[in-house]
Amino acid sequence: MIAFLPTLRRRWGGGLLCLLILLAALLTACNSGTGSSEHPANAAKAAAKVDPSTADTVLAPPVITDKVDRDQSPLSELKVLPRKTEVIYACIKIEGDLDDRFNVKWYHNGKHLANLDNEMVLSDFALTGWISFPIANEQPWTPGTYDVEVYYMDKLAGVTTFTIK
Repeated sequence: MIAFLPTLRRRWGGGLLCLLILLAALLTACNSGTGSSEHPANAAKAAAKVDPSTADTVLAPPVITDKVDRDQSPLSELKVLPRKTEVIYACIKIEGDLDDRFNVKWYHNGKHLANLDNEMVLSDFALTGWISFPIANEQPWTPGTYDVEVYYMDKLAGVTTFTIK
């Protein structure tokens, strides 16, 4: 569903994006107590395990932000976000081909938040540019350290960390 956001935004404007974000927030709230497991490694160890074969497709480490433009480019890079941030985006710059698959896994203080994980498959088009993976929460975010792992075709392609205060 996320793979179609740039196309849908051009056809139907931002109203549909707001509806999709609201739906994601509701699903997150419904699943908030499920799907967590221990993070296999901290962000520094995970970053050391980034598969170099992904560098031609994932062009830069993930960027965390609270706002993206209409082409899904991050408007800023944030390392600290307030608890009341409505939507958090993990953005990655790619040079993707048809049928490329990207996954994002989210961790809080070392525990996997499987209910927040996102997947995108470039099923209709190849893309060079930014793609974003939004997460939303109706309640203030739990303070702490969050790690984000980006996978390309099931290979670790990038890692970043941010803090909620």
